[in-house]
Amino acid sequence: MKFKIFIPMILTLVILSSPVLAQLSIVIPVGTPKIESLGYSREGFDDYLVANIKNIGNERGSFSYTFQSEKCTVYGGTSVFQLDPNQAKDLKIKISCTYGSASLTFRVYDTAGFKEDVQTITFDVKKPSYCGTTYASCEEGRKRCSSDNTKVEICNQYCDDYATYQLCGSGERCEWIWKGGVSDFKCINIQEYEREQALESYKNWSIIISIFAIPILAIVGLWYYFKKRKKKK
Repeated sequence: MKFKIFIPMILTLVILSSPVLAQLSIVIPVGTPKIESLGYSREGFDDYLVANIKNIGNERGSFSYTFQSEKCTVYGGTSVFQLDPNQAKDLKIKISCTYGSASLTFRVYDTAGFKEDVQTITFDVKKPSYCGTTYASCEEGRKRCSSDNTKVEICNQYCDDYATYQLCGSGERCEWIWKGGVSDFKCINIQEYEREQALESYKNWSIIISIFAIPILAIVGLWYYFKKRKKKK
């Protein structure tokens, strides 16, 4: 009896202490995402993050993504997609970024929470040009006076806003002028401008008076002539 009981006990101890069994673990088949490529592109006036994601796992996986950036935000949130083993998918994510150099960390993961892949890219976001389109706010190079007439403004190279072209000095203000058949916006001396305006107004009135004075004088002369002739009769 002692011998029969002792043998199973020894076998149990051998099995439990076996290094082979100690290394055994449970393997759960899951999808494993891999970022094959990651980049930035622009189409028209829109910015996009483009990525190619591949499932390198041994099972169909459900994946999603997130990203972190100080200068970029995503339109419409994220999405969930499924991939079979060795299947790949192109992602085109619309983003909005401030102009200049931007850094973005992109993370794709399986929704079960076991596997993920992360990549970071740096790219330059250039301001789009609206010139020649219906989105243009002004014509490139066109000038105007600021609302307070303290500076001359010019439409920028992107045709979306005006920039300062010339600051008017003390005693000056921005005015539209017409000279020699050419119109322009300039900073001019206020006193000289008002004197020129008064002189121009005087010239205009002189022309008007000269135009109407001749026929008026002719009418008055004829009236006086016929009146004098009537008295003689």
